[in-house]
Order: sequence, then structure tokens, then C-alpha cells
Amino acid sequence: MGYTGAVAPSSRYLAMEMAQSIRHYRLRNPGKALRILELGPGTGAITDSIVQAMHRNDTLDIVEIDKRFFDHIRTRFSRPGIQVFNLDVLKFEVSKPYDVIISSIPYEQIPAEITSKIWRKKLSMTAPGGSIAYYKYYRFNHFSSDFERKINKEYCSHEKLIWRNVPPAIAYHLTLPDSRAI
Repeated sequence: MGYTGAVAPSSRYLAMEMAQSIRHYRLRNPGKALRILELGPGTGAITDSIVQAMHRNDTLDIVEIDKRFFDHIRTRFSRPGIQVFNLDVLKFEVSKPYDVIISSIPYEQIPAEITSKIWRKKLSMTAPGGSIAYYKYYRFNHFSSDFERKINKEYCSHEKLIWRNVPPAIAYHLTLPDSRAI
């Protein structure tokens, strides 16, 4: 079952902010070929910014649960170094962790227990010292689960309110420690 959390595609301002996690990771790890994962790309507005931030040896895996979006993304971003998967992130298996994960999953539309499972999965797929970027639409009580609130409090290194998005969104950048126990 797929969830669409947006009334309009993400603005270029939000897309550029989300891709900043790649640039920040690269500054901490110069010369490294990055493994990047995008979750829930929808129409690909953020994917464009991710692809622009990539270097030649970087790879990008994209996971989209909705078949219509998957077909669109697979066609639009068919090139070497990019793989697109049509499945639920909870069923996505990885052999090697990702340096950067960028997520557009609409947590407000997902039950809190599923949100917690997705967060645990994202943490398990992130390399030590890796980054997770995600956003939520602006509202006063914006965390949909206690687990998300805890993870955000523990790892958030930067957040930015993007007014030039419909609706306005808060971009969160989490930086995980170089070693950790989940």
C-alpha cells in the first residue's frame, strides 16, 4: 500500500536542501564514492537534486512503493549507477550500508508502529557516521511517533524551515556517530 503525502511536488528549494546532506557528508569524507539511498521519491523532484549532487563513482538506489511513481522514476532516471526498486522499504534488503539516506516518506499518514519500524530499518541501513535527511510538513506537533522524536533529538545536526514549498516543510539532517548500537 502506497501513501502520497504531498499536495504538490517538492519545491526546488526543498530539493536543494535535502541534497545538502550529500554535500555535507562529502566534506567530512573527501574522495569517497558515496552509496546513496532515496526512499519515496514520488515524482522525482528531490531525485533531480540528488543526481546533480552525485559524483561519477557515486551510486544511488531508489525505493518507491507506488507502481505509478516507480515506473516514472525508473524511466526518468535510467542510467549507470542508479537502480530503482518497486517495493516497501521494510522489505528492502541491503548487502552494504548507505552513506546517505534521503527520505520523503509521509510519516503523518502512517501508523506510529509502522513509522518506528521504518526508522529502525533506516538506521540499520545507514553506515556508521552516515547521514539521514528527511522532511515533514510544517505544523506545531510534527513528530508522528515517540521513536521518531527520540531519534531526531539524538542525531539531528541541522534543521531548516523551507517556506518556499507547498506546504512549507522542515528539513531535518541527522548525522549518526561513527559507531553506535541500535
